[in-house]
Amino acid sequence: MLIKQGYVFIGSFGNPLNEFLFGKPISPKQKNYENIQSNRLTLFEEVEQADKARKIFAQERSESKEDFKTTLAYLWLKIAEREAEAEAQFAKSKDLVVIASDHSKTGVGDILMGRKIEGKPTQYPLYGARMSQNGFAPILNFDTAKYIASEAHRQGEFEVTLARFKLKRLKI
Repeated sequence: MLIKQGYVFIGSFGNPLNEFLFGKPISPKQKNYENIQSNRLTLFEEVEQADKARKIFAQERSESKEDFKTTLAYLWLKIAEREAEAEAQFAKSKDLVVIASDHSKTGVGDILMGRKIEGKPTQYPLYGARMSQNGFAPILNFDTAKYIASEAHRQGEFEVTLARFKLKRLKI
């Protein structure tokens, strides 16, 4: 099992609403923050780092005409490194996500997938929805998570793993 915990900021914008998690940059092109989809789920260690990056993001976004909001959050992920680990540790969990990964040169990075929510976009034809579009709603049972993972692998040819996901928004 791999545990990732730390701070992120959430940038919310668009119609329908998208909420993106931003963490510590790892790409030389990104100086202050990077979407955790492309930074291999790298989080800020300190809330002050996340807040500084959030303020820079807000300043940069204020120059556009699009409405947006930002908030700080604490993120905890417990990532299964093997299928047997997921089966043994997550069978009764109600806070699961599928991490669908493609880090090839043209890949999409790490997509966090949760459950479908009525009235929100889905990942059709896949059963789940991107966490950035479903309000960070995790999958509520192991069998559903396993099914979404198998379909993401089969249809999207992604490497997939399961993780427990806890996100706590912080007051600014």
